[in-house]
Parts: sequence; structure tokens; C-alpha cells
Amino acid sequence: SISITPETFNFLKAGKLMIRSQIDAYDATTGLTLDIKTRATTKIRYDIKNYFKHKKYKLKYLQGLEESYEKEFYDMIRTVFPKYSFQLRIGRMNGALVMYHNTEEIYGYEYVSLDKIDEYTFGSVFAAEKYFYLTMSLAQIVFEEITKRISGPVHATLWYNRLDGVIEILLVPVTNDIGWKENLGIIENPDEYAEAILPEGAIHLQLKIDVEHNGEIVYRPYNFSEGDSIRAFYEFKEVSSSYIPFEMARWGDGYHPDFFTFKSNPVTLS
Repeated sequence: SISITPETFNFLKAGKLMIRSQIDAYDATTGLTLDIKTRATTKIRYDIKNYFKHKKYKLKYLQGLEESYEKEFYDMIRTVFPKYSFQLRIGRMNGALVMYHNTEEIYGYEYVSLDKIDEYTFGSVFAAEKYFYLTMSLAQIVFEEITKRISGPVHATLWYNRLDGVIEILLVPVTNDIGWKENLGIIENPDEYAEAILPEGAIHLQLKIDVEHNGEIVYRPYNFSEGDSIRAFYEFKEVSSSYIPFEMARWGDGYHPDFFTFKSNPVTLS
């Protein structure tokens, strides 16, 4: 039997941060707490705007380059397993129950434990835990920098700039809070968002992070084992410009801002 209960959360305190994760399900027969994930096929997820064109794409095989569970699982490893690992760890959940579908038809369910997600994503549970707490330390530093720069309510947008290898942080003071608005992530005319004038009082920061493994800065995948040390060096820069490119693919085309450095310190986990 299935019983419906009010929303349930587990909370985790990491440094000065208090974060939560919603618990989707509990199995009384095993004592497992689970997160439930609906996973549309790759054809739909990479073309959401035209999802209806891909409803005929079905999962027919266990393995293979197309129409297979293997392809969907591989794509999960590449795109959402890092997020799943953090979410499950915050909620102290045992794993995730994944439902594969094409918005009209359900193809099957798969339970993936947190340990397996950690192994696929980070190589081991040990490495996953190290990176989780290192990330929480960096997140606290980012929030402290935001609150130091803007004391009142602020809308913060972060995204990764692949061309320059930095995290872009746009801070806009909130003067009239209209509440939550769902963002579907669909831009009708991307070119219109290539560049926009910064709102008054907004601050544009860039965050550069370098990872040091056993005393050496690393830029490529590496093996992380128990007993290894890892440090993250970070540096904030304020971009001196009244314009900001919003479309990451267009970032760097003739855009050369001036920088002012105001912080550079290491975060260590060993």
C-alpha cells in the first residue's frame, strides 16, 4: 500500500550553511529512504522545446548507442550524478529510484544506491565525501563574499564560463521582491540575450578555482585515494564593465573586461 504524507526534509549543517534535501519516499520493508527521479529520454532532454517530436523514441535494448538503457544511464553519469550524490548525501538517503519515460510512456524503473553513484562519479565513496565537504566550504566562501558586497536582499546568478574557466557571479540587489517564478529554461531568441546592460547597483564577479592534488595543480582527471591531500585555491575578481554577456556560447567574443582582485586564499582538506 502507498501512503501520502506531508513534505519531509532532512537538514545538514556544513560550516555556517544550513541546507536541506527533500525525502521523496520511504520503504518500510527495507528501511530505505529514497529520492524519486523522473528521467526523460536523451532525445527529449536535449531538445525540450520540441519534445513532442521525439515521443516515438523508445527504449528497446539494455545496451547500445541508441534506444538503450545503457545510453540513458551513461548520460545520467555525465550530467546529473554529481547533483544526485550531493542531494542524497544532504538528505542522508540510501539511493534514488529512477523512472525512464518519454512523457507518454514509462519504460521502467531502476534503483541506484548512493554508493554506486559515488563510485561512478568520483571513483569512490571516500573521494565523494571529500569533494562534497570541499564544495560546501567553497559555497560558504561565495555566500560570505556576496553578503559582504551587498548587505540587503540580493538575487545571485551563477554559471560556469567554459571558455575562460571561471564561475560568473551576477549580483543584483532586490528592491521589489515579486516572489518565486518558475524558469523553464527555454529562450525563444538567444541572440537577444547575448549582451545586456547591468542593472543599477549590480555587481559582476568572476571566481577562479585551482585544485591542488598532493602538492601539484591539476587540470585533468586524476586518481584520488585515501591518504591523498587536496586543496582548492580561489580568487574573486570584480569585472569593471557596464555590460555582461548572458549567453555562455557567446562569451569571449571581443569582450575584454578590466579586473580588480580583492581576495585569494586556499581551502584545505587533507
